[in-house]
Parts: sequence; structure tokens; C-alpha cells
Amino acid sequence: MLYIGNDHPLADHFGRSRELGEIETGLANLVQGNTIALYQNPKRPWHALWPRIRAS
Repeated sequence: MLYIGNDHPLADHFGRSRELGEIETGLANLVQGNTIALYQNPKRPWHALWPRIRAS
């Protein structure tokens, strides 16, 4: 799963994560400077994990 944001609310739900980079738009906006993270190896099946992620 790809996640964009500076916090890491999904870390407890996945076995692996790594930062891929930062958003650089050159504009002063809400996403400028946010981290792009890749989360892998979900700890639960998607049907159980998705409701928990949406609440994060």
C-alpha cells in the first residue's frame, strides 16, 4: 500500500515499510514535503485490515 503523509499510522498493520521519497511540487500546498511510504506484508487479510486502516 502506498501512503502519503509525514506520520506513520499504518506501521502497526504491516510487516515492512520503507520511505520512497518526498513530494516536491515546487508549490506551496498541503502535499509539499510529505513522505511517500510503501507498506508491505499486511498482518491481517484485507477484508479485516481495511476497516482498521480507514479509521486511522
